[in-house]
Amino acid sequence: MMNTLSGKSLRKNCGVTLVELMISITMGLVIMSGVIQLYVSGKSNSRVAQSSIRIQDNMRYALHVLGNDIAQAGNIKCTTTDIVNILPNVLNVGDWNDFVNTYVSGREAVAVFDPAQPVTSSDTLIVKRVDHSRPQDIVDVNADSFQVNNANNLQNGEIAVAGDCGQMVVLELNVTNVDIASPHEGRVDLPNATNLLDENASPILYTGATGAYTYSINNSTGGACTGASIHQCSLYREKNNSGAQELVQGVHGLDVQYGVELAPDNVTYYDAYDGDGNYQRINRVKVTLWFNSAEEDGNVVSKNVTRVFAIRSSW
Repeated sequence: MMNTLSGKSLRKNCGVTLVELMISITMGLVIMSGVIQLYVSGKSNSRVAQSSIRIQDNMRYALHVLGNDIAQAGNIKCTTTDIVNILPNVLNVGDWNDFVNTYVSGREAVAVFDPAQPVTSSDTLIVKRVDHSRPQDIVDVNADSFQVNNANNLQNGEIAVAGDCGQMVVLELNVTNVDIASPHEGRVDLPNATNLLDENASPILYTGATGAYTYSINNSTGGACTGASIHQCSLYREKNNSGAQELVQGVHGLDVQYGVELAPDNVTYYDAYDGDGNYQRINRVKVTLWFNSAEEDGNVVSKNVTRVFAIRSSW
């Protein structure tokens, strides 16, 4: 009787066999390996998703700013208006201060964008626009000057457009005789200006965002833009040749084509358009931008997008 009880007690206290232990460890390692692979895969997918989100955010912002400028290229309400360009040092057609011949122009780098040479093979786009958000009535027009209200809001050297449906004049403001009393009237120098008054319209001064905006690809503030480091490339926006500002980092290519409606519903796009000097026929712009985003492991996600922007006030 005692031996039987002793045998039962021994059987209750015995552990797992070596085989059972090895099987348990193996199963645990298999499960752990699956968990680790799932974690690594999830982390990698998360990085790619975050990179895609960054690209989408950059894309949305860059296209918004660029599209807004192109849509407002020119934007002079009287499309038959003659423009007199009296900016100093007027350059050739296509340069930033040439408002006379074209509202949109640029410099073609190469026929096909080369991602190995993003800076030298990207185009340059120049958009000239007139801002209608801050119009000011012009009074007391003379041959060499005119007067406006709220001249204290104007800055010397600011690019502005003045005129009516008879003539528009692009000029750099030279504000003098500002009266600090209300209304703040001031006289603006206007050399060689004529015909600013029209029987059917009152002359207006347009300032604010009026001017020429140049878009280009260059080195980011963080490093050199090359084919091997496209995440260091940036899209720049420069107003009136006053120094380029970094708009979006992670843009390594810009290609521009100019659309001309040769006949109704027949638009032809040109890499560079002269049209016998008739730049005024350009009524839309096709822009392709190359975006990228660097991941933590050094890999780079890249995506390009093409958009067509109509010019609201084409000639």
